[in-house]
Amino acid sequence: MLLFHALTMSAAHLLLCFVAGLGLALFLPATLRNVQLLLAPAIGLALLAILGFYGTVAGLTLRQILPLALLLALALLGLRLKRGSSWGYAPNPMFGGGEAAPELPPIGLSLILLATWGLSVAPALAKGSLMPLGYGMDVEFYMGLAAYLKDYSYVNLIRAPSSPMQALISNPYIGQIAFGAAYVQGMADLLGGWEAWHTWVPMQANLRVMALLALYALLRGSLQMPASGALIGTALCGINSLLLWLTYNNFSASLAGLVVVLAALAITWPALHEGDHADLLIGAILIGGLACLYWPMLTAFGALGAGLGLAALWANPQRGAVIWRGVVLLGLGALVGWLPNLRSPHTFPGLFAASTAYMGIADFVAPQVLGGMLRFTHLEHVTPAVWEQNLADLGLIALSLGLGWGVWRSSSLPLRGLTAFALIYILGLRWMVGYPYGYFRGVSYVMPMLLGVVGAGLALLWQAGRPQRMLAGVLGLVILAAAGSASSLTLRSYSTIPPVYTAESNQLAALPSLLERPGAIFFSSAAAEVLCGVRQSAWAYWLREHPLQGDLRGSFGASVQARDGTMAYAVLLNGEDPTAHGLASAPIWQDHQVRIYSAPLTQRAWLAGLDRYLVPPACNQASTNLHRINLGLGNYLSARPAAALDLYANGDALSFAPLPPTNPTTGSIRLALIAFSSQSLDLELGGTTRRIALRPGLQIYQTEALALPLKIRLRPQQDAVMLRWVSLEETTNPAIQHEVADLLLLQTNLSSEGSVINLDLHSVNHSPQALRMAIEIYAEVSGYTTPPTHYAGGIMPLPRDGSQQIRLDLHQLSASLNATPISIQPFERTDGRYFAALWIYQGEEVLRQIPIARFEQQDGQIRNLETINYNAVIIPLAREATPVGATIGTSIGLSSYSLSSASLRPGANLHVGLLWKALGVPTSNPLVFVQLLGPNAEKVAQWDGHVGGDWYPSGAWQPNMQIWQDIPLRISAEARAGTYQLVVGVYDPSTGARWRVSSGGDMITLGMVEIGP
Repeated sequence: MLLFHALTMSAAHLLLCFVAGLGLALFLPATLRNVQLLLAPAIGLALLAILGFYGTVAGLTLRQILPLALLLALALLGLRLKRGSSWGYAPNPMFGGGEAAPELPPIGLSLILLATWGLSVAPALAKGSLMPLGYGMDVEFYMGLAAYLKDYSYVNLIRAPSSPMQALISNPYIGQIAFGAAYVQGMADLLGGWEAWHTWVPMQANLRVMALLALYALLRGSLQMPASGALIGTALCGINSLLLWLTYNNFSASLAGLVVVLAALAITWPALHEGDHADLLIGAILIGGLACLYWPMLTAFGALGAGLGLAALWANPQRGAVIWRGVVLLGLGALVGWLPNLRSPHTFPGLFAASTAYMGIADFVAPQVLGGMLRFTHLEHVTPAVWEQNLADLGLIALSLGLGWGVWRSSSLPLRGLTAFALIYILGLRWMVGYPYGYFRGVSYVMPMLLGVVGAGLALLWQAGRPQRMLAGVLGLVILAAAGSASSLTLRSYSTIPPVYTAESNQLAALPSLLERPGAIFFSSAAAEVLCGVRQSAWAYWLREHPLQGDLRGSFGASVQARDGTMAYAVLLNGEDPTAHGLASAPIWQDHQVRIYSAPLTQRAWLAGLDRYLVPPACNQASTNLHRINLGLGNYLSARPAAALDLYANGDALSFAPLPPTNPTTGSIRLALIAFSSQSLDLELGGTTRRIALRPGLQIYQTEALALPLKIRLRPQQDAVMLRWVSLEETTNPAIQHEVADLLLLQTNLSSEGSVINLDLHSVNHSPQALRMAIEIYAEVSGYTTPPTHYAGGIMPLPRDGSQQIRLDLHQLSASLNATPISIQPFERTDGRYFAALWIYQGEEVLRQIPIARFEQQDGQIRNLETINYNAVIIPLAREATPVGATIGTSIGLSSYSLSSASLRPGANLHVGLLWKALGVPTSNPLVFVQLLGPNAEKVAQWDGHVGGDWYPSGAWQPNMQIWQDIPLRISAEARAGTYQLVVGVYDPSTGARWRVSSGGDMITLGMVEIGP
């Protein structure tokens, strides 16, 4: 089915280009009569690119341009049918006259095209999904253009919902440069109602096929090669691993430009040599289309066109006419493609001025790679095997011999001119382009033409006699073996390495139908950080009809929209507290990293209380691990007895600054307030004041319906009160107030003396859960791949409510809690930059890392110590768990449990979470067992250990205390497929006797786990 979809999409794309270019192609003169049909797709691609660029710049959408383009194509075809014998050649019975019909492609060419198409889509088929593969990041804005320009033009794109993709495409630099392949893809997508996401890979494959059609037309039509030579050259181009690299890395601009370069060369020779008017006009359209497709290709066409020009001057005694035709051809081409060039005059100098390595290509690649005889994938640093290198060397020699023989034995002047200037172009690039990536790409622009000459050389060698035929066969086999092995290894690499997008990116296609409510989608800083880059661009693509709020970054574009207005949904990192954003606790969608929550239908506006609410995502390699754990943390705006906090509300907005007046209306104000002591707060609402009693912790206060616009003032009576957030709601209910349970609230106040950090830690924990805390010191490192050095660490129980004094001496590596020493274990203490943080644990799970200081060690001394304060850090303690409510013995209760998965395979790890409740203090330290049992009590997994874990054994429990215990359970690799019982029990280690369970028996069945084959 996947193959059928790919074929259907490619056929639609090819048919659109063919129909768009057929009318013009049939005007081509006798010289190109046998290749008219082959050139039609390339001409149509150029024409559609021109119409797409100029139309979208003028204010039209692709939906409007497509019917206009088809009408123009049909008008040109109708004109050709009507005029019949015009343009100086005999009529064709097919078109009402007597000329010969256009030549159909040979069977061999059709097989080459089909094989090339299959090779191009094979990695996607191997992955089971038609999504962009490779690591060419340009795909982000190509697909965005194809999607956005269906319904927006460049003129009104600014009206599209804000997102990184919209910001990227609206960027003047991007808007000034034409990417015509995206316009053509968008128009083809309209034919089938497809998404650019799904048509991307088939379109890439289709461009390869169209390039081969144009190459064959160049070889057979203009260069007058024998059919065998043209087929060999086309086959070599189809299997070339250099061009596969372009395909697999999503360089549609290069592939589309390649199609038109080859077609333009095919038409340039008769245009210069014979001066046919149709050639001049169609050649100008192709040159102008090249500017609208991919302007760097103009360098390759200029060099190769110069070779054809010199050949025409040599062959034609009317040199003045040749020069005039060249001026007309280039002048018309410049006229057609003037706008994209004049809008970005800085791009050509920038092409040659760049000197930075890109995409991991730091060295100029070897000639064997450029010739396609040796594989190249910049993601895999593979040292070729000896046989592979030797075969590539032989393949390069065979290519050189075939190229030399083709130039020497061919009587075609244009072939020699093209070859000479292609080699000059390659040598010129080597010394003019400062960075290897640009050189690598530039060579690919002329390589198809050189491979075509190699094919001609092998064919001519075959025809020269029996010894030469044997040599031609040997050279052909060597080239086939080298190119085949290089291409197969390239194919294998891109079929196995991760694609630019993942299978999870494909799941985002369901979001538009799931998130039906209009309105903005907010991304928290932590969620934006983990999705940063191309993954964020996938979200931006599928959610392009929604404004995206937050600090978001695709691989190129960025979108910064503060969460200060109405939103429909929010995307939070797994583990983030949805109540921090005024959201319900149940997500409506989730994957292994983020969750989507729906905003209350009654909410009109929302405003964060964090002073540093929008922290840029740490998606670039310069970001450090300290930055990343700091995401989402910040100091909340606070109200003090001597400094009240003012807010302003109107009918649809909230602000810390006065708002413009709006029509009178009503609304309710909802406040999330943080207090570390019991006190009262005066809440001024317009001209009235009410006093609210606050307990330590987080409390939500919601007013009754109030008249808006309104000024709100918060003034506490004793200590500071922090504002977590405020929202504007629709309600007719009376004022209500409630406390948020299952939260840990921390405040850090730090000072330093030399190498000593003094921390006053204030905690509020109304939950009965016992937690633990660690002081950890790690190196501050940039990027994602460098593991940070562990400097020191120590762990301890987290004290209950109140203020605690922690002292940490970085030089001596000693610490104390309320003057009681804490064990700190030193690790590798080398010079460098470090940071210290508090780690808060629930069982074995790290709930939060709170940076407290950063410093440097130089020559063994602590320097540049900088403390970090937070006036409130809120840590949710509730876990998703299944209630149990069982009593074991007389002193231990099992409240609930959690599973990492209910379906696993043999040899996998199952993480079990148990929430114990102390009903009393156990008289001994019992052990807990967790087992996975089959139908016949077959045991496939077991774990035994202290109840509560080693860090908080039951002997240290206090009545009503709750303790999470995380248990790693490894399933036997020999476990058979089936359904298993997960059971838990407690026993006395001295006797082995199991404790009785309140529900009967000596163990509790927690649930069922499915083990697959």
